[in-house]
Order: sequence, then C-alpha cells, then structure tokens
Amino acid sequence: MAHLYYNRLRPVGLGTIPKVEWAWVEQPGIEAYRPRDSKLPISRKPYGVFRTERPLTPAELYDFEISELIPASYGDGKKPRYGVTYTEDLTGEFS
Repeated sequence: MAHLYYNRLRPVGLGTIPKVEWAWVEQPGIEAYRPRDSKLPISRKPYGVFRTERPLTPAELYDFEISELIPASYGDGKKPRYGVTYTEDLTGEFS
C-alpha cells in the first residue's frame, strides 16, 4: 500500500526526506523543482506529492516537516482530493 506525503518547506531531495523508497505522484507546483519529461499531473503543493512503500513514523514526519495526505473521493466519481491527517499547534506538538 502506498502512503502519500508532501514536504511543507523544501523540495524532495537528499536529506529532505527519510531514507525510504519513494516516487512522485504529482509533480511539484513550482516549475524549477519538477522532474524532467514527467507525464504526472502538476500538484497544488509547491513541492509536489510523493509516495512511499512504508508509512513514515510520527517522528519522521515531525523531523523532516512532512505532511501525510489521505485520498478522499468527492463522492461523485471526480478526481480525488486530499486531506491532511494531522495538524500542529503553536507549540510544535502533534494534535
């Protein structure tokens, strides 16, 4: 099962996500960070959406400033939308 994520503050690259197998699902919204010759849709997220084969731990999400996405259907058969699975309060703790 694939797990969907997006980086909140920086593009995906060496040292910006944990050491895990990953692949693009949606290419970054910022053109400079897009993979070359990609047929993937352009994301609304500035740094794109990627998937991993294993779930990232809460510590990895916090340490690398990554948010997890859960596909949710509109219920009318249209393209899926995404919802964030957690939020941070002002203290930086998970809620």
